[in-house]
Amino acid sequence: MNSLDTTQPTKEHFYYLDWLRVIAFSILLLEHSAEVFTNWNFWIKNNETSQFLSYFVAFFLPWRMPLLFIISGAAITLSFKRRNVSEVFMERVKRLLFPLLVAIFLVIPPQLYFIRAFKGNNEGFLEFLTNILTLKLNWSINGNIHYLHLWYLAFVFAYSILLLPLLSSLKTDKGKELISKISTIICNPYCLFSLGILLTFPFYLVKQFHVSNTIAIFFYYFPFFIFGSVFATNKSILQAIKQHSTNALILAMVITANFYIFSIIEDNPHAYFLNYGKINSAPHLLLKSMNQWFWVIGLFGLSMRFLNKGSNVLSYATKAVYPFYIFHQTIIIAVAYYVVQISAPLSVKLIVIIFFTFFVILILYEYFLKRNPITQFMFGIKVNISKREALVSSPDQITGASVNLNNQNNRQNSSDQIINKHTIAGQ
Repeated sequence: MNSLDTTQPTKEHFYYLDWLRVIAFSILLLEHSAEVFTNWNFWIKNNETSQFLSYFVAFFLPWRMPLLFIISGAAITLSFKRRNVSEVFMERVKRLLFPLLVAIFLVIPPQLYFIRAFKGNNEGFLEFLTNILTLKLNWSINGNIHYLHLWYLAFVFAYSILLLPLLSSLKTDKGKELISKISTIICNPYCLFSLGILLTFPFYLVKQFHVSNTIAIFFYYFPFFIFGSVFATNKSILQAIKQHSTNALILAMVITANFYIFSIIEDNPHAYFLNYGKINSAPHLLLKSMNQWFWVIGLFGLSMRFLNKGSNVLSYATKAVYPFYIFHQTIIIAVAYYVVQISAPLSVKLIVIIFFTFFVILILYEYFLKRNPITQFMFGIKVNISKREALVSSPDQITGASVNLNNQNNRQNSSDQIINKHTIAGQ
């Protein structure tokens, strides 16, 4: 059935989307820890950098964020299974906007303090904190409030609100018919493989008007979110992705190998692998767009084949990954500020940052955040997730959701009844 599949019951589980989300955010923790030692700019920088880490981290740059925005797009569509427009809007406010605002005032300021201190600012932390408490606010990376790495939450919220009218109209019979026709075209392998070029075209078009980097990036990821919200739950398209994922991975590896060759020759991996980096030519643009899209298709296909299963690990990770995302960079920046000042091998410094960040957030989550109803609400945490719940029938926030649509104990229940009973906090 070529449609949004928002009404029909299905026996297919979506554990693989939770796995993809958890993996992508786990990579983010490793990536930001390693960027302290790469040969491009980061908030805190070690004097000694590593070419190996630079090329290693570069591998993840093209596809990690597009993958997450596609999954986030699928989340809002699936949220329409049991909500109307106003309910979805309030759910977006509760799960995205409110945790973002809380983090801007509670989580991000320490990060900004250490960034400023690393740049040579001698302001004491109490003085820095007093300015915030007295509402002497300066929205800037060099100020005392900003969203920094939480730009992702801001973008997802904005995208969701912009798409609400469209997604509502697509629930109608005419909307489903239109999606059915478009999905038939996309399922053609030539169209499917070429879609990556179309998705990145708005960014390069907007860049011609010399807009700010924030606006340009906003347009870069919006098409991926739209694809996720309109097509990522379409069974025909998912089947096509699964069928052609092997070829996509082969093409992705070929392009990536060439990018590594060129970046090693020019000693600049950032230019070739960063999604919205400098484009030297039209062929370069096309290759970058195709490379990231082939990785997305390939990883989706692999996850559908091998990760479509639940476990205790997945159940715990889907609950914890949201607060891990919110807190990770602040802890990394704070730890790195002190680590880069000590005399130790680069590898030891990296290990200290990764493990200290992981265990600090783990303890914070396990013994404070998830056990306190107030912090659960502040950071969008839901803890009533069982390992039997299948994922993305209704993910409501970044951490994903698991809804068991194949309830073998009660086949008489409708899909919506199951969703209402087993919803977890998702995108």
